[in-house]
Amino acid sequence: MSRRGLILSLALLAMAVAAHRWPRAADDPARGLAREAVAPAQRTGTSVLGRLGRIWDDLRRMGELPAENQALFEELTRLRMRVADLEALEDENLALRGRLGFVRRSAHRLIAAEVIGREPSGWWQAIRLAKGSADGVAPGQAVVTPEGLVGRVVRTTPRTADVLLISDPSSRVAVTIERTATFGLLEGTGPSDRSEALCRMTLMDKLAPVREGDVVLTSGLGGVFPKGLRVGRVVSVEVDRGGLHQSAQVLSLADVASLHYVFVVQRLAEDMASEDLGPAEAEGAP
Repeated sequence: MSRRGLILSLALLAMAVAAHRWPRAADDPARGLAREAVAPAQRTGTSVLGRLGRIWDDLRRMGELPAENQALFEELTRLRMRVADLEALEDENLALRGRLGFVRRSAHRLIAAEVIGREPSGWWQAIRLAKGSADGVAPGQAVVTPEGLVGRVVRTTPRTADVLLISDPSSRVAVTIERTATFGLLEGTGPSDRSEALCRMTLMDKLAPVREGDVVLTSGLGGVFPKGLRVGRVVSVEVDRGGLHQSAQVLSLADVASLHYVFVVQRLAEDMASEDLGPAEAEGAP
């Protein structure tokens, strides 16, 4: 509405108010005429006042928006945190189901243990578990995940256990190639360029048909690791300089870099007696 129209509307509105206040003596004809004359203006004025009222309400609500936005933001943050908690709970539930399935499928008696310690300077060398001799854990026992071999227990207290990882250079594991039954000795070599646990399988016959992708298992020789535990996968093969043997780079199947829960293989007396044991020196502790 233009300024001139607004002034005219307000003037007519004033006339309407005045008409309503005329004395009763000047009643019906003049008063009714005045009402009729200003009726369109009244409607216009009412519309204008209604719009002004709504604008005022909107302005008042705009002043309240920051507080409302803050409350909405806080509620949104709470909901997002709740969703994140539920997703983490779902992931943990799936992991627990996977571990439970692994325990049920295993031919060995397993002790579940949480990883509670790791030295930054020896990240690829050892871990500490929240289970110890009071829980049935003993030195020499293999430590695994559902993916593969992690290492072996080297010392215990009643409530903790230290595990030497297969990626440690002092680790030795008697192993075999699953596809060809080729025997060898697995030594830790530390992390790869992509921070993956690498080992080297040595002392293999130079004519053995070893190739990239072959799965490496524990052989059971040496009396430390049970036979048939998955260890890693061959990523490269080369003949030693002397030409008498060949060796292979083996990538660990277990994610040694980020261990949270592992399983200690509690070997029973009947398990030990049923295996064809070789020289213990092949898997001797450092």
